Amino acid sequence: MSTELRKVACFVVSTLEPRRLLIFKHPTAGYQLPAGTVELDEDALEAGAREVREETGISVDRSAGVVLGSAVMPLPKGKRILLRNDAMDPLLKRGHIVRLESQNSLSATIAREELDLRVDPPVTRTLGHHDVDPSMLGTSIDRYFVRFSYQLETAEQEWQFSADGHTFTVRWAALDTIPELAGDQQLWLQTYLGDL
Repeated sequence: MSTELRKVACFVVSTLEPRRLLIFKHPTAGYQLPAGTVELDEDALEAGAREVREETGISVDRSAGVVLGSAVMPLPKGKRILLRNDAMDPLLKRGHIVRLESQNSLSATIAREELDLRVDPPVTRTLGHHDVDPSMLGTSIDRYFVRFSYQLETAEQEWQFSADGHTFTVRWAALDTIPELAGDQQLWLQTYLGDL
C-alpha cells in the first residue's frame, strides 16, 4: 500500500495586465493559494480546477491549465497524512495532516491539530484525539503544482467566499505585491514565480 497522498497547489494567473495571482485569506491560517487533495478519480488539473472553484468560487477551465512540476514531500517527524476517510469518524478526512502520538501493528493514536494565526505568536491547537487503523496513515505528499490562465475583465479588490466551514477573503494580487503566503506556500511561490 502507498504511504503517500497526491495533492495539488494552484497558481491562477490573470491575463489582464498587470498580471495578478488569485489568493485567499483563511481566517486562522493567513494568505493561501487554492490547494487540496487529488481525488482517486482525478488527475492534477481536474483536482486543481475543482479546488479553485471550491475555495474561491472562480471556475477555471482544465484546458487553460498546465502542470509546472511535482515533488514528493516527506512529512516532518511525528506527522502523518490520512490516506482515506474514517467511516466511523467524519472529522477524519482523507488529506488531513495529523500528529502521531503512538502506534503499534493494530492501532495508532493521532491528534487533529490546527494552526491559529489569529494570535501572536501563532499557536497549534489540538482539536481531538483518535484511534485509527495504521494503514490509514501516510508519510509523504506527492504535490503537483499547476498554473491556470484566467481571463479577468477587471481586478475586483476582494470578495468573501464561504467554504469548509470558513469565510475566506479572496482577491487578485499583483505579482509584484503578493503578501506573505502561509507555511510552505511562500516557498512554492518563490520556486514557480518565473513560470507565472
